[in-house]
Amino acid sequence: MSVPALGRTVTKRGKKGPSDEELKKMVVIPEYLAKDFANAIQSAGAAYPDGPPFGDKIEAPPYPLLVFVNSKSGSRLGPALTQHLSELISPNQVRN
Repeated sequence: MSVPALGRTVTKRGKKGPSDEELKKMVVIPEYLAKDFANAIQSAGAAYPDGPPFGDKIEAPPYPLLVFVNSKSGSRLGPALTQHLSELISPNQVRN
C-alpha cells in the first residue's frame, strides 16, 4: 500500500515511488482510447474505434487501471470514493 506525500508516493517501507505525474502516465488510458471505450459501451459494441488523432503516436500505459467501486458496501463511501478516484486518474476508468 502506498500513501501520497508531497507530490511523491511513499511506500510503507519508506522508499520513494513515482511522482503523481509519473504514476498517471503509467495507469491513465489516453483520451482517444477512453472515448473509443465509451462509444463501444454505449453502442453495445457496434461502434468502430476512431483511434488516435492523425499523426499522433500510439501510446498505451504500461499498467492500465480500471477501478470498480461497490457503493453499497462498507461505510457507504462509494460515491465519494468514485469521485475522488475519477479526479485522480480518469472518469472513464472508474465505474460505480
